[in-house]
Amino acid sequence: MLHLDIAKDQHKYSLREMLSKCDEQISGNYNMKYCTILGKILSDWGNIFFSCDKREHGREYNYCYICKTNCHINSTDNLDDILERYIISYLELEKEDRMVLFFNVGMDYKFAKIEVAFAMYTISTEAFRKANLYKQSAYQIHKMLRLLKHYELSGNTESINNIKRLSEKAIHYLWHANEDLNVLELNKRKKDFDKSRIDKRIPLQGLLVDTEITQIRILVKELELKLELKKTSKDAAILKKYYELRITSPYKINYSVVGRIYRLRLKSKLNYEAYQLLLGEVEIDEELRRKEDFVLQEDEYKKLKGKCENTVKGILGIDIDVIGFLDNLFAETIYCLVDIIQLSETMGETYLFPHSFVGSVHEHLSFWIRQYESYETYKEKDSKIDGYLTKYLDEEGREQLSGYRENQQALSHYYKCLEMHNEGRAYHNMIDTMYYIRDDYNDRSDHFNIAEERHLIANEKIQKRIDTLKNLYKDSELYKVDNYFYKKYD
Repeated sequence: MLHLDIAKDQHKYSLREMLSKCDEQISGNYNMKYCTILGKILSDWGNIFFSCDKREHGREYNYCYICKTNCHINSTDNLDDILERYIISYLELEKEDRMVLFFNVGMDYKFAKIEVAFAMYTISTEAFRKANLYKQSAYQIHKMLRLLKHYELSGNTESINNIKRLSEKAIHYLWHANEDLNVLELNKRKKDFDKSRIDKRIPLQGLLVDTEITQIRILVKELELKLELKKTSKDAAILKKYYELRITSPYKINYSVVGRIYRLRLKSKLNYEAYQLLLGEVEIDEELRRKEDFVLQEDEYKKLKGKCENTVKGILGIDIDVIGFLDNLFAETIYCLVDIIQLSETMGETYLFPHSFVGSVHEHLSFWIRQYESYETYKEKDSKIDGYLTKYLDEEGREQLSGYRENQQALSHYYKCLEMHNEGRAYHNMIDTMYYIRDDYNDRSDHFNIAEERHLIANEKIQKRIDTLKNLYKDSELYKVDNYFYKKYD
């Protein structure tokens, strides 16, 4: 397909040469079938390189399986360069200038796998655009944004701006893919809001394209929140900015289960960072308070109540006491995570939300329930948390909250995650429900989700979660034999 004469000189065509040939083949080529096939191949290759990107223990660079040598890619500085070179610059350059990107490094330059993945996703984006498959182009950018969550960017203003530019490109492609379907609704809204042109500000919520754009925006906000807190984690104004966003409200009507789950997860993450900010105000060590077995004790709660009123006001922008804030924080986060689990259960076991994702939700829910269980022992008489939980979950749902149960559910899903990639029972249960007639085996989102799980497994992140969760309840009274033989209890 790429017209490489490998038989003539198998060492002549390096990875750099292959990438440049791919770009050369799609430049000026509007053969839809050709560009579509090339886009799919590059997209799948990108998944493979991402899934195999394993960081060596105790090292700041990644091990490159391409050349079998250490690639010495610094996970902070060089990733910003990759983002600028392969994603932003490539997508915005004219075709004559793109070739420079693949020849501005020396012949002995060793490509890190993450760099190759970015390059292939980027060229794939352009190939799908040439094939007039704009939704597929937007999905390649969606993958890039999700991939960035597993790595560290520098957190400077340029990094944040590059992420925004990338997301705007995805939104542009989504509008190309759905423009005809939204014309009627757009014209109606222009009339309703007395706007003569599209470039004037009109509310675009609820349009057909809004659901897919929302997923992009949520990914961007997750990355921005991570980068801004990396610069300073003690600024309530940063969190206030995110609490004011429409997409961080868990109470909006949604037209997509996937969009709803993304929104609820973002809200739970924002609440976690707000909780961490309060704990930092009473000088609880950051490493200690971010451990899975941390629970807020009564003496720490009293310090919170006495010192954090201004911080709470700074986060929300309204006058509310610490008791009311904690009541809402615990109840709302538990509600968000329970809702995610219930929504994912309606979809069954799929690669759309794989076991690693569901396991992480159960793990976070276990953390918040433990905070609630501890808070119940010393809460104020005027606390309204039980009323909030009953309103969100109903009485039966509130009574069934159990940190132990959620911990076990998280472990179960993490073990199933490992089974999915080792032909275990979970793998066979999954493929038994897949059908060629529904094109299950050709779902592009499934392929990336599988690659993402393999990346987590290769870097031992799943095993680390299992090891941590196994120790959380190892001293539980449930495991002590004598408790099953007592005739009387104190």
